[in-house]
Amino acid sequence: THNIDYSSYDNSPFAGVTYYRLKQTDFNGAYTYSEIIAVSNTLNEISISNLRPNPTSDNVTFDIYSPVRGKATIQIMDYLGQMVSDDTQTVGEGTSTINVKMSELPKGVYSLKVSFTGSGVVSITKVVKN
Repeated sequence: THNIDYSSYDNSPFAGVTYYRLKQTDFNGAYTYSEIIAVSNTLNEISISNLRPNPTSDNVTFDIYSPVRGKATIQIMDYLGQMVSDDTQTVGEGTSTINVKMSELPKGVYSLKVSFTGSGVVSITKVVKN
């Protein structure tokens, strides 16, 4: 007998609790199941709030709440849907405040898209630059 180490990722977990077990199949077709484990997915609790100031003449700031440490991708799109800014920032557990530079952008209406890596959480907010 020898040990084999392996890993697997659930790229689309359900919100809340998901139950997992492994099925081991031998070469002769016999199989056994592992113990069932419960994994709690709290990424559905991620939220974006308090975008300020809007409209802006310079930069904007917003708060992001996350139950876990991770990466947030912040993109700004112009009215044609063209990406004019793309940034990734590390977000800590709890509430973090993120500043987004808009001072170099021309006046207009933009979409601020914030997505949290691996969570499926995406927030899109209209921002007016004066």
